[in-house]
Amino acid sequence: MKIQNKHNKLLFLILALAIFLRTVFLDRLPVGISNDEYYFILSSKNVFFDLINLFKVGWDSQIFQNIVKTVNSETSILLMAPILGLLPSTLFYARIPYVFIGVITIFLIYKITLRNTKNINLSLLVALIAAINPWSIYVNRTSFDAPVALLFFVLTIYLQSFSNYKYILLSALSSYLAFNGYIGTKVIYLPFMIITSIYSWKVLHHKKYTKSFIFTIIFSIVVTLSFLLKLSSSSIGNRRSELIFPSSPQISSQVNDERRQSIQTSYLSVFSNKYTIYFRNFIDKYLYNFSTDILFLNGDHTFMVSLWRMGYFYYLDFLLLIIGIIYLFNHHRNFLIFLVSLILLSPIPESIRADNIPSYAFHSSFQYPFLYIIIGSGAYYLWSLLKVKLLKLAFAVAYIFLFFNFLDIYFNKYPIYQPEGFSTSRYLLANYIKHEQEKTPNIYVVTSEPEAIFRNYIYLTKQYNLQNISSIKNQYLLHPDSRYFQWANITISDQVPSGKDSDTTYIFDSSITNFPFSSETHLAITHLGDAREIFKIYSSQSCQNLSLSTYVSNLKTKDLKFTSLSETDFCQKYISSRQN
Repeated sequence: MKIQNKHNKLLFLILALAIFLRTVFLDRLPVGISNDEYYFILSSKNVFFDLINLFKVGWDSQIFQNIVKTVNSETSILLMAPILGLLPSTLFYARIPYVFIGVITIFLIYKITLRNTKNINLSLLVALIAAINPWSIYVNRTSFDAPVALLFFVLTIYLQSFSNYKYILLSALSSYLAFNGYIGTKVIYLPFMIITSIYSWKVLHHKKYTKSFIFTIIFSIVVTLSFLLKLSSSSIGNRRSELIFPSSPQISSQVNDERRQSIQTSYLSVFSNKYTIYFRNFIDKYLYNFSTDILFLNGDHTFMVSLWRMGYFYYLDFLLLIIGIIYLFNHHRNFLIFLVSLILLSPIPESIRADNIPSYAFHSSFQYPFLYIIIGSGAYYLWSLLKVKLLKLAFAVAYIFLFFNFLDIYFNKYPIYQPEGFSTSRYLLANYIKHEQEKTPNIYVVTSEPEAIFRNYIYLTKQYNLQNISSIKNQYLLHPDSRYFQWANITISDQVPSGKDSDTTYIFDSSITNFPFSSETHLAITHLGDAREIFKIYSSQSCQNLSLSTYVSNLKTKDLKFTSLSETDFCQKYISSRQN
């Protein structure tokens, strides 16, 4: 009993650490909200507001259709609707539900490891590895749908481990929620269900509950076929453009280029055709998922889902991954085969995407729980092999150093050298507009992405609420192309004004160059790292009679919560003065 209590306390401490790492400074890091995050946040709020209206007015087919028309990430949006719908519109509350999604996933990973290895110390170490993993911390501090789907995939595995047919049948429901949680993992849903069902039936239950497992497989086949039939509809079919096929124009272009740049032979078409090129591209993206560049060195080569200065695992995890495979092969071989089978499914969603810039952090998110288990097994085995205390101490110190190096990169460096991963400048602009609109009759914003500026402003000023939802929807109905918004005294458009009004503050993003008064002295919102101008501000009434620098510098962590700064402090920290 004492040993059990000790283990429970250790698990509690690990989960508490996981919560702390995912909530500390969550009200200011990441700074801003990306376009994709806004889709989930605002869609969830929108569904909640529609539900409230449905209760208010009684049955209304139009409102009901608005609620059910979402065609991807249904689980994520419906699950978050009552939570985000009730919470205020802030960075902290936008992301806190996803923190607990991540922590619950860690708990389930611990339980799955314990069920399969019967080794509680190993299971605790796996939970610790997951709690301090860079990918897990990074992603759990965002508002994306992939972790929600991942939770239900892991829950499905856990439910199938019970020696009770009711739990096995319930796993079909959890798998359905996983299927509808994230568009990127739909393609691996059916093989996942086949692998997990066969493993649980044959290894964990020794071929008991045959009917229950047959039901789960048939259910997954029906779900998949149903989705494939819907692909021809206009609502879901538009997602097909994100996939690449042998018949896609990109493949044809590659074939033509390769044949043109080759010696003309009779067998050229055998090696250079749309099928060989497609297969080569698939293999390239598939294998690159497992490269040290992605996993350990740099991560994805994108703005949003990578720190760029390290991968999604620590350097030592590479060694632990190898040792973990050896340990599991010797002691839990069936479990290792199961884990590896699931990991091998993970790169498929990214491998069939048309985008040439991969985003493995989300599209291959399915692999991370199973990699944690292997790495945790490697740490457990290595610790048992190190008989000299000094060597154990050296290993622990090295891992702790790598962990704190990640924290330094994420909390101290990343917000400055890569702020636009989460559109920090747009959030800064929204805060500036909040101050400026109280002082000037009109604000005119010219930008190539009017909708992005509009939703940042509406969210930051907490105006995306039940009282305003009809007016906000009308903005989109009046301008379905989302190129023009008029809200109070603010106009947001992609059209450059022909002249300058004396009672108007003008704001132009850096992509707009043809406005008539570009030579005038102006204020600017700049990139926090390299000081390039992102927004130019003319005829500003705010930030006047203040000593403003030409670039942002000397920021402290407390300054990143700029919505709480006074106007003076905000201007002096984030608004630059530029002389032309």
